[in-house]
Amino acid sequence: MKRYSEPQRKGRYHHGALSAALLKAVEEILRKSGPHGLSLRAAARRARVSHSAPAHHYKNKAGLLTAFAVDGFERLSRTAADAVLRRSPKSGAALVEVLGAAYVQFAFANPHHFAMMYRTDLLNLKDPEYQRASHRSFGILWQAVGRCAAEGLIPRRSAEEATVALWSLAYGLVMLKFSGRLDENLPNSSDPGFAERAIRFFVRGLMVPAAQRRRSLKTVSR
Repeated sequence: MKRYSEPQRKGRYHHGALSAALLKAVEEILRKSGPHGLSLRAAARRARVSHSAPAHHYKNKAGLLTAFAVDGFERLSRTAADAVLRRSPKSGAALVEVLGAAYVQFAFANPHHFAMMYRTDLLNLKDPEYQRASHRSFGILWQAVGRCAAEGLIPRRSAEEATVALWSLAYGLVMLKFSGRLDENLPNSSDPGFAERAIRFFVRGLMVPAAQRRRSLKTVSR
């Protein structure tokens, strides 16, 4: 009986393996050529599947990139969950610090996923999987800020503003790092713990217990 030792031939993937192969191909193409170098045919060729396979599962380039972005949001959620499990934060403020650091860690480890997650001009924003994954990722931070409000660290009415401020801080740190401007202006930012310390500094300035906040307001009003 003939034995085969070569990798699976084109068209022999089951659905889960096909998706994984195509998403890996997308990442490799993005790393080498950027989004403009990606096509369904190029992804199929790199994944060693039939040319019709990507179109059958994702319909078009936007569908394939959307699936790649969904994979990014799911990776981010797993990174956040793992960080919380590992660090076991004891307060809302500590939880937000852990999540902020996890967000930055994920971005540095998955730069092509991170970039595509925010390229809304290239994605199908109405895709149910994209909406589910992105909302779940945002919900992790939203719930953490809600815990801070419940602990009296921020006014409940300011939860939305606090969430946006924290998200903007982490995203801004990542984009400054990717642009090279952070290292150019702050050589110490190359330290792996720099981003986490920056987030901690911001969070501890924002998350002030209600009693202390009232005392500060009285002092300012005098």
